[in-house]
Amino acid sequence: MARTRSVVLLVLFTLFLSFSCNGVFGNRGIHINKLAKKTIQVIPPSQPKGSIDQKSSPQFNPSNFWLNGKGCPDGLVPIRRTTKDDLKRAKLATEIHASKYNPLTTDKHGTHYAIVGTTDTNTKYHGGYAIISVYNPTVVGTQYSSGRIKVQNGPDSIEVGWTVNPTLYKDNRTRLYTFTKTANSACFNTLCNSIKPVRPDMPLDMVLEPVSTINDKYDYNFMLFWDSANGNWRLKVDNDARELGFWPKNIFTALGDGANYVEWGGEVYSPPDFPSPPMGSGSSILETTRYDAYFRLIKTINETDYAVNAVGTKAFSDVNQYQVKDEGDTGEAYFQHLVLFGGPGGYTGP
Repeated sequence: MARTRSVVLLVLFTLFLSFSCNGVFGNRGIHINKLAKKTIQVIPPSQPKGSIDQKSSPQFNPSNFWLNGKGCPDGLVPIRRTTKDDLKRAKLATEIHASKYNPLTTDKHGTHYAIVGTTDTNTKYHGGYAIISVYNPTVVGTQYSSGRIKVQNGPDSIEVGWTVNPTLYKDNRTRLYTFTKTANSACFNTLCNSIKPVRPDMPLDMVLEPVSTINDKYDYNFMLFWDSANGNWRLKVDNDARELGFWPKNIFTALGDGANYVEWGGEVYSPPDFPSPPMGSGSSILETTRYDAYFRLIKTINETDYAVNAVGTKAFSDVNQYQVKDEGDTGEAYFQHLVLFGGPGGYTGP
């Protein structure tokens, strides 16, 4: 028992050393050792309306992540310490990820999708929501495998979800991630002028554990929504009502006024001449959530800031090694609008 406790403490201490507590609006890489002397008064943000009363399976518990059991002091947020090697890796990961596709088409060699997206581009969306099952697909080298929600308008897009990306993180663990693309920049998490973290206990790239298996299912709430009070985009993760971070309106040219496209699904990448990695659970779609990765309760947030069941959606996958099944409204309160996605991978080619 004593040995087990020592190992757990060592892991927590290693995680603690990986992060510094920075001012909410501070610069990355500047390590602040004491609380700011001034506070910033902010306008209370708006909240999406409508009923989203389902909870995801795990509750994030800061005591399992932080040595002090609660995270950074008030006014400070956890930012990963960044080395020159980290920046090189992040640049490569961004170059791989940034050259994206037009919805429901393929134009990026090595990147493959199994997604469900909205089809009415004349509708303005104030965000998207889903509870996403979390897995740990096997990837090697520069491969990655993700499950995420995406909002887009013109050149601007935001992705939030989970990923396994050793190029970015130097490990094969399943992590929370955000990816921001504008007309002028693209980056993961806080590595460019993008999301501003505001939660003191949950890092933007934290490890998500446990992950799903055949016998046990674990999923997380993800809500990405446009704040009609100030034009910022906001992110909430897990069952906690607090937001994780926000994107200022002024970094966007099109998303600053809402989105015209919302998407849910899986994405993988592999060099074109190397077999592609698994997606989701790694299983071909069997139409059972025991084996299939899923998005449940998929919703859009409409122009009146109500979270409503997503309608008028269309499924798309670009190669047979990955599948997606839009089950629509299942009539079951636990699942409501359900999307299944995944595949074993193994595709070689463009």
